[in-house]
Amino acid sequence: MDKIILAALDPANRTLTQFFDSVAQPPSSDTVQTVAWLRDLLQFISAHKANAVLDYGGNNVAKVRMVETTPTIADTMEQEGVALIAAYVLTPRVDDLAPLVTF
Repeated sequence: MDKIILAALDPANRTLTQFFDSVAQPPSSDTVQTVAWLRDLLQFISAHKANAVLDYGGNNVAKVRMVETTPTIADTMEQEGVALIAAYVLTPRVDDLAPLVTF
């Protein structure tokens, strides 16, 4: 089985690091730096056809900024042979639907 890259991107709460070792994460909580780091990670994933689980956290800041700055990222990765799958964990709170409305 191929190794899976785990990445925690929430600027304030990188909970994934509490459950797994070797979780990749941006060097800071700065949104601009996080998006740049995410862009590099996605390019690496595309180039190496790697498997990854990206935990954006509850606020989705990095994902929103990435889509704003590179709106064709999903199409580009798909053309490069990388399938993107999104999984949203929802609770009964209506606020959990807010990120879905954004996209």
